Amino acid sequence: MAEEKNIKLAIFFILVASFMVFYAYDKYRLQEKLEQCSIYTVAKPTRTFRLRGKFRLEYTYNINGKRFTMDDPANIYNTGGSWWERDKEELMRRRYWIQVWCEDYRKHKILWDLDVPDTLVTIPRLGWKELPAGLPAYHHPDE
Repeated sequence: MAEEKNIKLAIFFILVASFMVFYAYDKYRLQEKLEQCSIYTVAKPTRTFRLRGKFRLEYTYNINGKRFTMDDPANIYNTGGSWWERDKEELMRRRYWIQVWCEDYRKHKILWDLDVPDTLVTIPRLGWKELPAGLPAYHHPDE
């Protein structure tokens, strides 16, 4: 009986470790792809919500006439702020730089730490090959 319980526990830990390795590898591969070829565009938030207890931000961005609606975790490591209070209004007021892979516009990364200037009104249909120069860093209102 105890041996069976140990086997089940070992299988559980192997599955969890496999998932973590796969997740880390997937993030690493995305970063490699973005370094090879990427486009930059601006995303607009549409809503904030919780999924399985985790705070998320839904946003849209357009590339080549196609609209993409995505969501990402909006945790303190990305957005700053406290553990217990997420300033949803602040997240919804901002616009976000998105780095998109050239070959699949759904593969992307939010650049949380860069501000999109209010003066930026026109976004090119195909985005930018490079980020525009002189972008201010984002500073959380609590800082």
